[in-house]
Amino acid sequence: MANTIRIKRRLTGGGTGGPSTLAAAELAMNETSGYRILYYGIGDVSGVASSVIAIGGPDFVSNSIPNLTGVVTSVGTTTSIASLAITNAMLANTAVANLSGTNTGDNAVNTLYSSLVSNVTHTGDATGATALTVVKINGVLMSGLATGILKNTTTTGAPSIAVAADFPTLNQNTSGSASSLSATLAVASGGTGQTSSTGSGAVVLANTPTLITPNIGAATGTSLVLSGNLTINGTTTTISSTTLSVADKNIELAMGSTTELAADGGGLTLHGLTDHTWNWVLATTSWTSSDHINVASGKSYYINGTVVLSATSLGSGIIIDGGTF
Repeated sequence: MANTIRIKRRLTGGGTGGPSTLAAAELAMNETSGYRILYYGIGDVSGVASSVIAIGGPDFVSNSIPNLTGVVTSVGTTTSIASLAITNAMLANTAVANLSGTNTGDNAVNTLYSSLVSNVTHTGDATGATALTVVKINGVLMSGLATGILKNTTTTGAPSIAVAADFPTLNQNTSGSASSLSATLAVASGGTGQTSSTGSGAVVLANTPTLITPNIGAATGTSLVLSGNLTINGTTTTISSTTLSVADKNIELAMGSTTELAADGGGLTLHGLTDHTWNWVLATTSWTSSDHINVASGKSYYINGTVVLSATSLGSGIIIDGGTF
C-alpha cells in the first residue's frame, strides 16, 4: 500500500478565507463552497512563511474586485440581491433608494436607513444620534404597551415583553430578610468522656486522648523472615538494599486508585545527575519519557502489530496529514 501526503485544509462549512499563517512552502486548501482556494506560504522567516498568498482553485480570482461605491441601481427585472452582496459600509443616504426587506449586517447607523421604506428587518446593532422609532418588537405593538420589560425569549437575541411568570418569587419578609428557612446540619460526633472500655467491642476514647507511639527499637545485623503477609500502613517505605529482587512478574502502582486523575504522574524515577523518568501523564493520556528511546539494531516501532518506523524507512500505508485550519 502506497503512503499518502495530505496538505493542510479547511473542511466544507468551516468558514471563509485562508489560514493566518503557514510554514515556509506549505500548502493549504479551503474546501468551503464558494471559497475553494489554494494558498501557499511564501518566504521563510525561521521556518515560518512571511506571507500567505492565494495561488489557485475553482473559486480563485487573480485580481480582487474592489468594493462598490456610489448609487446601486437595479436594471431589468432583478428583484433580489444575493446574500452578503451589499454590506452596511456600502450603504449611504442616497446609495440605495426605496428598498424594503431585511438587512443582516451589524453596527448599522440610523442615517443609513433614511431612504429605506416599509417592512425593514435589522438583525445587528442600530446606533446613531437621531431618534429611531420602533413600531413593533417581536410582533408586539409598542403603541398598545403601557409599561414593560424586554426579555430574551429564545436565547437567540430576539426580544419580547416580559410577563409576571418570567419573574422569580422571592421568599422575603417585610424587612427584606429571608424567612421560613430550614436545613439539617451535620454535627461531628465527639467522645463520650470515657477513657477506656472493658470486655469485647470498640474502645471509646476521651474527647482529647493522648496517643503514645511504642518504641520497638532497631534490629541491627539481623535477618527477618516472615512466613506470612507483610502489611505496611505508613506514608513512606524506604528500602536501602543494594539489589531489589521481586519474583512476581507484575508490579502494581497506585493500588486502589479508581480515577485517571489519581494515576496521573505515576511511574518510575531513576536518580542521577538529573532525574530520569518514565511516567503516565493524564493530559496526553500517554506514557512519557524524559529521555531518548534507543531501539536496538534490527528493531522497529510497532502500532497495533504493524511496523510504522524502522531505522531506514516508514511502514507501509503511512499518511502524512497537514491537518486543518
